[in-house]
Amino acid sequence: MAKQIKIGAYTYVEEIVEEVESAMQDTIEQANSHYFKFETYVTQQIDVMKGNREELKVSRERTEEVD
Repeated sequence: MAKQIKIGAYTYVEEIVEEVESAMQDTIEQANSHYFKFETYVTQQIDVMKGNREELKVSRERTEEVD
């Protein structure tokens, strides 16, 4: 009887550890997905800012030529 309880306890703990492991893996995957989306967004915004700076530079240069 004690052996069966011990085996049951081990089985229960093993299942709990497996569930925690799975939850942690899911969390990592979600975090990576969110990070990738964030990184993509920031990269796009940097590209837009570079384009804006280039337009400003061209406008400034044209203004300097007129003077």
